[in-house]
Amino acid sequence: MLPRVRPQAVPTFPAALDATSERILGEIARLDTIARAFSRFGLPAAEAPAPEVIDLAAAAGEVVQLYGLAGEGAVVRLEAGHESRGRARAAEVKEVLVNLLENARNAGAREIVVRVADGRLEVQDDGQGIPADQIPGLFEPKFSTTSSGSGLGLPIVKRLVEGWGATIEVESVERRGTRVRITFG
Repeated sequence: MLPRVRPQAVPTFPAALDATSERILGEIARLDTIARAFSRFGLPAAEAPAPEVIDLAAAAGEVVQLYGLAGEGAVVRLEAGHESRGRARAAEVKEVLVNLLENARNAGAREIVVRVADGRLEVQDDGQGIPADQIPGLFEPKFSTTSSGSGLGLPIVKRLVEGWGATIEVESVERRGTRVRITFG
């Protein structure tokens, strides 16, 4: 006896159009993100306004709050000390944090802690970590541990951080997590 084959429902034109439109818009957004990353990476540092002394905890708090609203994925927590000031540009601090938080989420982190104190900003996660031999190339253009990344996220982060006169360092242990520390001068 031959197996019975069920006819599959053919989507209506409006349903097919909606699904296709969603895919196209998603792809446009992805390509826009990549194009903006290339554009951002190519900007001369001299064109940026001078960094100002800002409240790092306030900038970090806005980003952490946005991640809390998502209600899914990793839990993101902010720990801020009394001295949370640093010389930077607030919008860029937020951009740096979003990039680091997304990297942590993509690494499978369940918990991410953003610490701000004593002229430092840290992002620590419990994700899969980075092999020691890959850490030296993290800030090189086109380095990515995922197939969907542009490979410019961390080079842009480094460029922004150095544009503030700050430094960035990464510590990581495979299968235990990663800590990114930004130290303000």
